[in-house]
Amino acid sequence: MVIRRTPEDFRVVEVLRPEALARVTPAQEGVPPGRRGLYLLTKRSVTTLDATGAMGRALEIGTDAVRHAGLKDKHALTVQHVLAPAGERALPASVEGPGWSAKVLGLIEGDLTAGDIDRNDFVITVRGLSRASNQRLSAHIRARLGRDATGTSIMTLVNAFGAQRFGSARAGEGWVARRLIEGDFVGALKLAIATPHRKDSGVQRDFARAAAKLWGAWGEMLPLLPACPQRAAIEALAAGRPEHEAYAALPHFLQELHVDAYQSWIWNHAAALASGASVDAEGVLHQPAPELVRSLAARLAASGGASAELPTASPELDAGHEFAPLVLKVLAGEGLEPPGLVIPQLRRPRFEGYGRALLVRAEGFAMDKAEGDELAEVPAAGAGAGAPVVLKRVLRFSLPSGSYATVVLGAIEVW
Repeated sequence: MVIRRTPEDFRVVEVLRPEALARVTPAQEGVPPGRRGLYLLTKRSVTTLDATGAMGRALEIGTDAVRHAGLKDKHALTVQHVLAPAGERALPASVEGPGWSAKVLGLIEGDLTAGDIDRNDFVITVRGLSRASNQRLSAHIRARLGRDATGTSIMTLVNAFGAQRFGSARAGEGWVARRLIEGDFVGALKLAIATPHRKDSGVQRDFARAAAKLWGAWGEMLPLLPACPQRAAIEALAAGRPEHEAYAALPHFLQELHVDAYQSWIWNHAAALASGASVDAEGVLHQPAPELVRSLAARLAASGGASAELPTASPELDAGHEFAPLVLKVLAGEGLEPPGLVIPQLRRPRFEGYGRALLVRAEGFAMDKAEGDELAEVPAAGAGAGAPVVLKRVLRFSLPSGSYATVVLGAIEVW
């Protein structure tokens, strides 16, 4: 049997906070010169960065001009908000390109940040289920599902970072951020842009393969490299600029992702110690048994509420925090201490300290009745009256900004 999926099987709609929407005023016919437009961006099988870059080119305001509040999955149908500033010329009410389209919602004052996102609403279709696996799925959901004081169905889980966060651990070679801490900027660059990975595609794949072949021969390498933002780092090395400046030539969002990925890996391990969960080699946290989550929620509630936060690893880590010993234990296993989380010679990126809720609630959790999977392909030998029954189920839930749907799916053993 072949299980087919479509981007529409993973749908995400971003919802802004009321305070953010209150800053929006109507736009009559697009965005006037000198104003900022809030657009609703719909994309299919395109990354947020590729879509906003293409949108900036289409609007003729530059590939880095369109700002997003959060990243959305590439392999999905997603709806999110982006900010596009008009310069000396007005911007249209709508614009589109391959795999994406955007329409203006109004004019907005101020920037658009992650703090403006209230939640993300998910509609996920699980395909290729047999009768037995459908029953197991239902059992796993029942084991974790509860209700809040208002009767809303909820699923409480450890608020782990999802696998999407760990893209800078390249092909088992380690963390870019770890090389940065050690001052090995060339090693960090090699991991970041010249270590091919099976998930690479398009220009990123071509660049990594070409750079890996002649790594160190900067001048010889340049003619083989496709045009992309990462090329600036090699150009800096070929020109004889200092190694830390070459790394700093990478796009800022990539630099931040390198540090965020390592921080998230450390956080997941500390959260596992707090909850009794396990973490695999890539840093993905496997949810503890439902009774362990309920026990942790009760303990946090007794000590001040289920929104208790576990701090990220940073030079400013408060040793007096309840969960600081867990973060320190993970750091010690890496041969590090908080003061050592500094990248020499660079002001950015840096290990920012902040708290992340240890538990998260998937709210409004619902599952539609099972029905036949219209995309399933059953081999001809299995056709007929005795052919296997292939089912699908549609799951619906909401998560606060910064939480991962893959954590929910992993907990109920969908993936």
